[in-house]
Amino acid sequence: MTILGLRWLGRDSEDHAAGPAAASAVACGNVAACLAAAPFALPLEHPSTTDWAVVVFLGVFQIAVAYIFMIGGMRRVGAFEGSLLLLLEPILSPFWAWLVHGEKPNLWASLGGAIIITATAVFTLLGRDQRFTRKTPTA
Repeated sequence: MTILGLRWLGRDSEDHAAGPAAASAVACGNVAACLAAAPFALPLEHPSTTDWAVVVFLGVFQIAVAYIFMIGGMRRVGAFEGSLLLLLEPILSPFWAWLVHGEKPNLWASLGGAIIITATAVFTLLGRDQRFTRKTPTA
């Protein structure tokens, strides 16, 4: 839904006018997600300054900066490519957990990741289907 919403906001705008609207939509969506998840996180068990610093760091770099780049990038790629690029992080998470922590990914995580990466490679190698690409007006 995030991809569809961002594509819809930037659909008719080739300039940067859609940027603030998209940023507002992303901010509102994250506030709604925070409010929905907050009851499950409460009560907090005496968080330290380090805990708050990590949360702020992750909020700024993993969420805010990532969304800034995503909003800018959604204007330059099709929805299909954008969705696949965003899927890379959760697909590769089991691999990173194995590489960094020695946690062996299970069969389903490995199989799901392999299917998505294979589909992405096939789509890229065979070329784009016209229904997945942005139609540019001819002059």
